[in-house]
Amino acid sequence: MRIFPEGMLPSLAMMLTMAVGSGSILAIAVVAPDAAQDVGIPATAVGVFTGTVYFVGMFTGSFCTLYISRFGPVRVLQVTALFSIVGLLAFMLSSPLFALLCAILLGIAYGPINPA
Repeated sequence: MRIFPEGMLPSLAMMLTMAVGSGSILAIAVVAPDAAQDVGIPATAVGVFTGTVYFVGMFTGSFCTLYISRFGPVRVLQVTALFSIVGLLAFMLSSPLFALLCAILLGIAYGPINPA
């Protein structure tokens, strides 16, 4: 007897990784007013951070179809979840340089979400 209907498990995996990718970007926007002083940037720089995420995501989303066709959408989304986690860990180091690295990693993670 099957626990999940046919095709339900890959759909759940994709939905979970999409939620991780989107939620990680929103998490930074939520903590930005409190974390900005620790990082050493103004709280209004969250717009620049978000813009950097979407700018990088625009480029990674444009050439990710090669990886999706080679490894499959679920595997690509799992890798994007890993990039999201590493990006959030980089933000925890409370440095403007690591905040920029976080934005780049989250952009790399966010680009392939919709095509996958």
